Amino acid sequence: MRANQSKETGGQRDATNARFAHWPLVGVVLVFVILAFIYSLVFPLGEINDEIPHFALISFIAEQHRPPLTLEERDAVGTKGDASPFYHTLVALLTQHVDLSDSPQLPVVDLKLERLIPDDGRVRHNIFHTGDDAFPFHGIALAWHLARLASIPLGAATIIAVYLAVLAIYPERRYLALAAAAFVAFIPRFVISSAVLNDDNLVFPLIAFSVVYLIWIAQGDVRSRTLIILGVLIGLATFAKYHSIVLMPIMTLLLLQLAWQKRWKWQTLLRRWGLVVLAFAITVGWWFVFLVIRFNQVRELGFVSGILAVLGDPVITFGVDNLVGANGSSPFLSDWLNWADLTFRTFWFHSSSTLSGLTARGNLGVYWGVYVLIGLITVIALWGLLRRLWRYGRSRRSGRSSILTWRPDVTVLVLVFLVYLGLVAARHFMQPSFVTAQGRHVFPALVPIAFLLISGWEEVLRSLPQTEGGSSAKIRSSRDWVLAVGIGGGLLAFRLVALLAVIVPVFYPFLPLKSTDPDDI
Repeated sequence: MRANQSKETGGQRDATNARFAHWPLVGVVLVFVILAFIYSLVFPLGEINDEIPHFALISFIAEQHRPPLTLEERDAVGTKGDASPFYHTLVALLTQHVDLSDSPQLPVVDLKLERLIPDDGRVRHNIFHTGDDAFPFHGIALAWHLARLASIPLGAATIIAVYLAVLAIYPERRYLALAAAAFVAFIPRFVISSAVLNDDNLVFPLIAFSVVYLIWIAQGDVRSRTLIILGVLIGLATFAKYHSIVLMPIMTLLLLQLAWQKRWKWQTLLRRWGLVVLAFAITVGWWFVFLVIRFNQVRELGFVSGILAVLGDPVITFGVDNLVGANGSSPFLSDWLNWADLTFRTFWFHSSSTLSGLTARGNLGVYWGVYVLIGLITVIALWGLLRRLWRYGRSRRSGRSSILTWRPDVTVLVLVFLVYLGLVAARHFMQPSFVTAQGRHVFPALVPIAFLLISGWEEVLRSLPQTEGGSSAKIRSSRDWVLAVGIGGGLLAFRLVALLAVIVPVFYPFLPLKSTDPDDI
């Protein structure tokens, strides 16, 4: 009787634990949403990469109820007039009902040369911020802030995908997955990106969930439903950002590897690969056909550049010759080092506006000190990864089995990281300048970045002397919890300090001016 009661009690406890197993993730996502919402309110309009041209395209779609359909309309919209309208159309649904008829345009500095004349000790930014875009918001500022709200749930979806990806690789290590999710959630630059306008915010979760499905396929889930959903996800990601098409060759390599490993018949391989390709083609193929027919510039630029011009990226359109070595030259080593340094800093936090503000206020040393600390912590993670590889190699040479045995799902993550890192480097070859030194361009690989760094830090903790008793599973769970709290808490604190010590001092207070209709004076 007592044994049966004990079993029932244990079963109820297990059911309760399973029910609340993922509540820590809910807490991380909730804190992220609150923080991103605060940033969306506080971070001044237009003071982050490309937000002004993104809002211009959103405004066009909200007013015309369609994307630009001619080269002239694209040019009139601005630098993002030829971007994919997927993200901008979704966001326009939030802004199309805001009345902008009597709303003054925000004073963008570059639009009028006379705005460059006054300084008065202030740091110049993209927009002169006045009462027109201060709280309480109205007119164009209200539409802009409403548009920003669409980015926050997309950032939350990316965090959930990172959690699911790590949990798929280590199903019993929820805290390790939580550590990876918290790492992504509180990367300062990711929080800012998720609080402002940028079509990257749509592609990040689509790529992240595509990677989750690639992991499941690598683990043996090759059902037709899984393959079709993967094709749709990659198609939607490619529709949002054209670089996502690189996931298709990664998918192909994965299926070829599985076919060789599991000895599939070639008909089986072709059918499974064809399901993904067909789903991809149905999802996004029509859009590329439309682009090539409507916007190709083959007559003006030649066949290759004229076809690539439809993608709307001048780095690609005019940089292919540099990449293949037909024109131009490779960057010098010093250029590469400076470029890598700026890319690293922009991955974490850096932006030109905050840097100029910090320089004006004389606390740049603190700013650089933060990056030195981040660099040391990153080096520690890389050392942990190398140690992990060394342990793996030693166990292979000794012939012993190991939990570090080579895994196709981990290989997929490494391949995604290397491909996107290669794309970022290729952009620098195409246009050797600091314009391409943007760490956010590596964010499509957030899933493997989080997994690899967390794995490195976990290996470092594993190498420390163990002072606690208990089973190996309990010790491992304790290490994972330390990682989740330490990494997540540390980055969250950094994010809050940056808001109060960097963002607010750089941009506030706004100019005490407000546009007024002359008839009302």
